[in-house]
Amino acid sequence: MIHKTCPICSREEILPPNGVCRICYEHLKEDEVPSREKMTAGVRKRFRENYPNAAQETVEKNIESAMKFHQEKWDSMTKGGLKAVQLAAIVVDDAKHLPTWKAWHRRRIAFVSDLIAFLPDALFAPATRAQLNRYTRTAVDYWDGKLSEESREQIYREFEIQIDKKTNPSTWDEKSLPLWMMQTRDFFDWMWEQFMDCIYECVPEAHELSDDEWMLLYHRHFNDVLKQWVSNKNKHKREANTMSINITRFDAKTAYTSHEGTILAQPVTPPGLETPFWHQYGHLTRSRAMAGHAHPTDEIYIVCAGTGYVMLGGEVRPVKAGDVVAIPHGVWHTMICTERDEEPFLWAALWWDAIPGGVPTDGIDVLAFDRHTAHQAHENTILASEVVPASIKAPFDHAYGYLHDGGSMELHKHPTHEFYMVLSGTGYVAVGDEQAKVGPGDVIDIPPNELHTMIGKPGEPFLWAAFWW
Repeated sequence: MIHKTCPICSREEILPPNGVCRICYEHLKEDEVPSREKMTAGVRKRFRENYPNAAQETVEKNIESAMKFHQEKWDSMTKGGLKAVQLAAIVVDDAKHLPTWKAWHRRRIAFVSDLIAFLPDALFAPATRAQLNRYTRTAVDYWDGKLSEESREQIYREFEIQIDKKTNPSTWDEKSLPLWMMQTRDFFDWMWEQFMDCIYECVPEAHELSDDEWMLLYHRHFNDVLKQWVSNKNKHKREANTMSINITRFDAKTAYTSHEGTILAQPVTPPGLETPFWHQYGHLTRSRAMAGHAHPTDEIYIVCAGTGYVMLGGEVRPVKAGDVVAIPHGVWHTMICTERDEEPFLWAALWWDAIPGGVPTDGIDVLAFDRHTAHQAHENTILASEVVPASIKAPFDHAYGYLHDGGSMELHKHPTHEFYMVLSGTGYVAVGDEQAKVGPGDVIDIPPNELHTMIGKPGEPFLWAAFWW
């Protein structure tokens, strides 16, 4: 797949010879090559704290030396163009947003496990693929706290013999990848903030992954980290009053594959939003099914288009556009589009750390908007009801909004972040002084403290889901 749209922000066109857009390129450059003003302030602060009697000439020479170092490093990095995988590695290695180092490293270990699955068996001989798979699963268990230190040491030594890694484990080659997965934290201290670069060095040139394969792994394991980085970029743009209404929608041409290559996927919310959940579209065509899986997070699927089936545990249920499916944590599930279903079958997945307090229910919990049971909201200008099924608790507020026959929602604002997802009908969104036409599949960023409303068209029902926090 050739990316015409930047694989980091999924919004702007790439700027050749780079593999990313101009905005992502410039934002990374700001991080890697500090402005003279910022560099001067940093160097002078360091000298005041450590060398208060240093001559001004010495300080100025250090400023020039630091500027030259960062510029030369950037020039070397971008010679021939900045690749998306380079940017992704820097962003992930710099990320410190998880509450514990263990939770963060657990995700990197899962990344390595999936990377190993891309590489040929011969690279790990004499260990077999079955031995390799057992070991990588056990390594993930270790970082999940399911394995004692004594067991870890024994399994590590046994596999070291199976894989015939006779050199020091710190040597960078393909056999280091599985062995690194079960090393203790102390081992990583020397490369903790350049872990992804070290991973690249282990992959033989003859078996190097394509940029698309690397980005598939990054989006599978660190999509929220990349989007957080993009969010910070767009926050700066918004503060400079350079942004119009931020509207995105699923685009199969720029999507990446996910869930073992069984679906097309793409982030759901506009890049300017910082969300208390992870998110991703899922897209299937006829006679296809998503790879079944389970995870420790709660989740909802919002069916945006088409028809299909959800399988949850041992139950199967048909679903259609507008349905919202509750996926409780720990329950195996998949989505299926049969040869008789309407395609494309598209849903938005939102998932978050499980929260106790949901109302138990028998069978698959599916919720859909019903105007006959909805209540009046926003000064009686719209009908509304809850979006997330009652069997799970969400870390955000949510409501359907519905206009039956034209009219408009009460113009209002609030200090919370929010986005609207249009589910059916066409109409208009107004944010601040701007207005845009929207329809099914559009996702709209509503910045905090901005006056906004939704406007319907006469004779056409207009339904959207609102999420705010």
